[in-house]
Formats: sequence, C-alpha cells, structure tokens
Amino acid sequence: FGGISLIYNNMAGIGIIQTPLIFQQSGWLPVTAFFFIYMLISSLCALFIVEAMQAIPGNRYFQGTVEFGTLINFYFGPVAHIIGQIGLYGALQALAVASIIQSSQTMDNLFIDAFGRTCGISLGLSNATSNAMAWHCVSEHGSSISPFANTQMLLTSGFLTVAFLVVPMCIFPLTEFIWVQTVTFTLTLAIFMEWIVVALISGFHIEFVPVIGDASSYAGLVGVVMLNYAFVQTIPAWVNVRRPDVNIQESIWISTGAGFGTYILTGLLPALAYQIPNDSNLISVMVSQGGTVSKVFGYLFSMMVLMMSIPVLLLVTRSNLDQNFHMHKGFCFLFFNYYPSASFLYQ
Repeated sequence: FGGISLIYNNMAGIGIIQTPLIFQQSGWLPVTAFFFIYMLISSLCALFIVEAMQAIPGNRYFQGTVEFGTLINFYFGPVAHIIGQIGLYGALQALAVASIIQSSQTMDNLFIDAFGRTCGISLGLSNATSNAMAWHCVSEHGSSISPFANTQMLLTSGFLTVAFLVVPMCIFPLTEFIWVQTVTFTLTLAIFMEWIVVALISGFHIEFVPVIGDASSYAGLVGVVMLNYAFVQTIPAWVNVRRPDVNIQESIWISTGAGFGTYILTGLLPALAYQIPNDSNLISVMVSQGGTVSKVFGYLFSMMVLMMSIPVLLLVTRSNLDQNFHMHKGFCFLFFNYYPSASFLYQ
C-alpha cells in the first residue's frame, strides 16, 4: 500500500490542477484518449526500468541499490550517462520548482484569508512600473494565480513559509517518507472526492467542454498529460526502499489505473462545472469562486499534497547524485535542496 501511495502521489501533483483547463480547450475525447495512451506507455516504461534493474549483475532480487542514473551509465556508457543525468535532474528539479511555486502562491492566498493580507519584497517590475525593490503587500486574491498579479516578487510570505516547512524534511531518507505518503494518499483521495462532489452540486454546463476542441491546444494537452505521468524517474528509488514482499508489477498497474480514473473524474467534472480562465487553474478558481469548504480543500491540496511531493523529488535527486558522482552528502543537501527553493522569482 505504501508503494501504491508513493507512485499515485507522484502522479497527483502539479499537473492535475491543469487538467480541467485542457478538457475545456482540447475536448473530452482527445484528452481521454491521450491519458489512456500515456497510462499504458508510462506503465510499460516503469516495468522496463524494473527489468533493467534486475538485469544488472548481482541484482536479480534487488539486493543492491540501483538509481536511475546508474542504469544509464551501465547500459549506455559515460557520455550518455552525463546527458541522461542532466535530463533527469532537470526533470526532477522542474517538478520541484513548479510545486514550490504553486504551494507558495496558495500559501499567500491563505494568508489573505487568514490575516487579511500577504506581503513580500517586490523587484519593482510590473507591466506598468519599474522601480527599486520595495516592501509590497496585497489584500485581495485577484483574478490570476498569484495574488501579486503582474508584480515580480523576490520573496513572499508564502514562499518563506513553504521553504521553512519543506527543507527540514529533506534531512530524512526516503524510507522515512513511506508512511507520510500513505497519509498523504488518504488525504488526497478525500480532496479529490470533495472536488467531484462540489462539481456535481454546482451543476454541469455541457457547452464548457466540447467533444473535440481546438487543434492548436493539443501541444498544451500533450505537455499536461506528460506532466501528470512524470513518475517513471522515481521508480528505481521506490524499488530500492520497498519491502521485499511488495508486488512491483501490481503496484505500478494499480497506481497508473487509479491515476487514469482520477484524471478523468477530477478533470472532466470540474471542467463541466466551472469556467476556467486560460491563465488560471482549478485551485485558483476554487479559492476565488468556491465556498469556504472548497477553499479549505484547495489549500490542503497545495500544503499537504504538493508540498509533500517536493521532498521526495529532492531526495531522489540527491540519491542519484550521491551514488553516481560520490559527492559529499552535505554538498548534495545544500545544492539540491536550496537550489530549487532559490528559484523564487515566481510571481
């Protein structure tokens, strides 16, 4: 159950809140088809990676610790190893940064509801002004994802809070996070159920979601679908820490199948219930338009689901770096935990 929770939680990340918008833009038929195709592709890729791990001499029964980067080095050589490591770290760091940004923006919105305002250090750059850095506060959510709208922020209260909560969790090994993933999985299901129920109560507008949408939106469709199924690079790390009695194939297929059903239900039903602006996502719509319960569950998704995925991504990055380049653990911790948090030009 812990393995299923870890894989499912990796799929229920930053991409899922973009799913209702692509249903409205691309139509329910292409979106459903793409999700099903990528479910099969990602599941088979994960199983091929597991077989590749078993084929390494002395690791038939997963006796050793084999990370994703180690597989690249073993099968493709040193040049492909360096190229693959850059791609791997880029993918993991991009997911971590995206989750940090969404969590920080949601935390800022929470501060507005709880304390009436949120503040931060502005770079003084917006569509209309260009001034020196200054202390900047807002007291309304606004219509965009960020409450600071078009103002470029160096630091915000929400970002600092997220960094304060996430960075200490990266001290512990991945094995210590399995029970956290189980708790998060249960909470995630409750959040998704609330989204579905609220969408049903709000009523459906068939005109919001065409059967087949604009073909120009298919590029964004493929990107969101791939982002939702971006869990394959974490499979070796999970295999290394799982219990020996866990059925790997069963865990992968159950997780991806449950993920497919989740994408359809939490994507199509809210898309039929809410009109989502092109520059927004489901969380922003629920926070700005929903009632108190919807706001609470929206905040819980960012704070408990997205934030809990960040340490996993950073720990996988650190494990690969440590095993493949034998870098000092202190350097790995500082660089790959503080680097994505330093990507704070997020507004």
